[in-house]
Amino acid sequence: MTKMIKTLRKTAALSLLATACLSTFSSYADTAEDQALLEYLNDQPGMTASANATQNYPGYLAVDIEFQQPADHQQPNGEQFTQHLKLLHKDADIAMSLETHGYTGFYSPYLLELAAEKGLNQLAVEHRYFGPSTPANKDMSLLTIKQSADDMHRIIETIRPFYDGKWISTGSSKGGMTAMYHRYYYSDDVDATLANVAPMSFGRKDTRYVDFLENVGTETCREAIKEFQRTALIRKDEITAFIESQPWSFLTFETMGYNVAFEKAVAEHAFSTFQQGGWGCDYIPSKDASAATLTWELMGGLMDFSDWGMERYGSYIYQAYTQLGYPELPMDHLNDLLTTDPTDYRDYSGALPDNDHFDNIMHRINAWTIAKADKVMLVYGEMDPWSAGQFSPRVAKHADNYKFMKKGGSHYSTIFNLPPEDRAVAEAALDEWLDLPEVSQSLKHILRPVETPKMASATAVDPSSDEAIIAKIKEVLANPELLDRRLGK
Repeated sequence: MTKMIKTLRKTAALSLLATACLSTFSSYADTAEDQALLEYLNDQPGMTASANATQNYPGYLAVDIEFQQPADHQQPNGEQFTQHLKLLHKDADIAMSLETHGYTGFYSPYLLELAAEKGLNQLAVEHRYFGPSTPANKDMSLLTIKQSADDMHRIIETIRPFYDGKWISTGSSKGGMTAMYHRYYYSDDVDATLANVAPMSFGRKDTRYVDFLENVGTETCREAIKEFQRTALIRKDEITAFIESQPWSFLTFETMGYNVAFEKAVAEHAFSTFQQGGWGCDYIPSKDASAATLTWELMGGLMDFSDWGMERYGSYIYQAYTQLGYPELPMDHLNDLLTTDPTDYRDYSGALPDNDHFDNIMHRINAWTIAKADKVMLVYGEMDPWSAGQFSPRVAKHADNYKFMKKGGSHYSTIFNLPPEDRAVAEAALDEWLDLPEVSQSLKHILRPVETPKMASATAVDPSSDEAIIAKIKEVLANPELLDRRLGK
């Protein structure tokens, strides 16, 4: 903490004692430090901060932050865009959890798992080109992991001076990927990184995922999925007629096209089933199930690839096609029925580069992870197909890194639902990295059962009742978040 900022805190304290009124932007700031924080943030060039009208967490000040970022960090005086951040401030002397979202951010302050368990400050950052954090020109060539890392670097440089505690970057799925890429470019910006279920794909159509999906779970489950996929394609006209018979204006497919979206939803069914931990294997519809039941089983994929899904996550398609890579899927059993290639991302977006270039940066990041990464912790789920693309940091005794594989775990695996012995090791390392008390308060919850979130499925309704299924689909369409299948958005 610089002397200037410490002086600012003291000055704010005296000012707070001298007046009964706070300025409009800090009307929820009820301590001198809260007031000092808001004044500090609003003094930073390009930054606007205000207390959120929703203050849900006692002991925390929820702050909305808008930060002007260059669309191109190589041209800092060129086009600017507003990046949206959510800060939950507790104490300037304790550690900060930097939540790196991979998609759009939360629109209301929400205390996430690491900060909640450890009692940390939390700063959540919406990823560029998602939600409102998008340049007006939307030059997709500027949606790169380096530009995103530059965003994070500027944010940390601007906000971290107010805080004395350690900083840890963290995220799940694509949010964990974002945290790792930032560490690759700016290793010293934060003190440690905790990435949950974060994959690294080597190119388009990475075949490691095929090998994983051909062996994960039981043969009975895998065969049931394959039979369902074939049934869905064979009975596509029935499913389509059922969808068209319902007043579901929400499900439109102008961006991707219905045929492409449908076949992709079918092809990804195995991936999405095991991403959830394979818990739905006992409920996969039979080949004589009703069209309503088949539609319900595909609903998650159909929504992902509808216009609603593409508006929220379409930028990911560009990133996957140009830098991040993406999985190949098992399709030998479907090729006689498919009319498209569900793993050809050129069919999914009109914003792909004309030169068809793919940047092999992941190989360089992989080399860095193996040779140089330090104070990195990764958690994966045994059943989650994304674990086929896991990062591999050094775990030798001279490298302070950890990797955990949760037995039977899904894409919702974190250190806080690991088995007790692994969780104790993980928490001890985090406590040391963040200068937390030797005995973590969260250890008292170590035996607390953790429920794995589950995607809405046929298990939630009576599969013999089309009326019940239609009612559930209507509920989901009214609240699409019920079917969100990704984490760290």
